[in-house]
Amino acid sequence: DKKNVGIFNVGTGNPQSFLALAKTLFNALNIPEKIIYIDMPKNLIDIYQYYTAANIKKLRSVGYTKEFTSLKDGVRICKDYFLGNIK
Repeated sequence: DKKNVGIFNVGTGNPQSFLALAKTLFNALNIPEKIIYIDMPKNLIDIYQYYTAANIKKLRSVGYTKEFTSLKDGVRICKDYFLGNIK
């Protein structure tokens, strides 16, 4: 079906901050959080993307209804894969 051809954004559609990702990664690795905050450079304040939120309308419009992996589970899956494949 030609209408189902193209590039599809496959994020969850739920906003996630980079801070949430960092904290989730520290937790998955079972290490203390060590986050150093710095001032946002003035030239980036108005253009910086503070969180990600995929627009999945196109994906849903072609009938995709499955649930997405949570941030916590996705980080754990990646961690397990990468740590299991270190040589």
